[in-house]
Amino acid sequence: MSIATKRILCLSDEVKTKEFVQTTLGPLVKFIIFAISDADAVSKTTNSDFDAIICRTVKPTLDDPKKFFQWSKMQKNLKTLPWVVLGKDIESEQHLVQHSNLKFIENPTDGIALVKLLENLLVPPSGQPTIDVNFINPFVAAVVNVIESMAQIKLTRVTPYVKKPDMPKGAIGDISGIIGMNSDRFLGSMAMCFQEGLILKIFNNMMGGATRELNDDVKDAVAELTNIIFGNAKRDLNVIGHTIQPAIPSVITGKNHEIRHSIEGMCLVIPFESLSGKMVVECVMRSRT
Repeated sequence: MSIATKRILCLSDEVKTKEFVQTTLGPLVKFIIFAISDADAVSKTTNSDFDAIICRTVKPTLDDPKKFFQWSKMQKNLKTLPWVVLGKDIESEQHLVQHSNLKFIENPTDGIALVKLLENLLVPPSGQPTIDVNFINPFVAAVVNVIESMAQIKLTRVTPYVKKPDMPKGAIGDISGIIGMNSDRFLGSMAMCFQEGLILKIFNNMMGGATRELNDDVKDAVAELTNIIFGNAKRDLNVIGHTIQPAIPSVITGKNHEIRHSIEGMCLVIPFESLSGKMVVECVMRSRT
């Protein structure tokens, strides 16, 4: 198992703790960022994504680590992250006990235990399919932002689920834009499937018309939306270290049309609802290694 692609945030301004974490994990992970104050931690987690947070139980000289912890619980990209605590002095860190994914290393200088714990937390067993949510979230944000800004339609995300083999193969929609998304570490395929009522509302809001059928102009609009959403997500992914290759979308129409992704793997389905209809984002990804 490998943690080579993982990004770690360490909350400490103590020299010994920073040296221990850097020496133990530096050669093994993608990067380690150190935060020396609660404000610094907020800033760094606002501008970067992380896979785990490491801190010390002995209260450090951060301005107030409780402030960052309470703030992080309200952030979607942080509240479920593993928190690894070096040491087990629970009384000194009662605010951490509430966390749903809190792990302790009893000996705060046990490097082997730290590496093994991170591998168990962050790396799935061999053969178990996964999708990196840090890779997917920029696409979800791009869908919501692009549709709202270009068509003045507010989408609400519904609980995602994994598409099982016994589920219907037909798309949940009447027209779909599909695009490959390949990076230096991932191979992937993304499909955006729109119900007819929703895409016609989007198209008419964008163009100021009254189209009532899925004609060639609507197909072109789906391709363009897919391309814009891909471009917005690609921009955000490049910020966190992915190198996404350019891709050209394709469009499929028809009731219950089948989505054929360019790679095999677990398919994550992210549904959206609106007053004008539904759409889903399908994503299939696998690591290059």
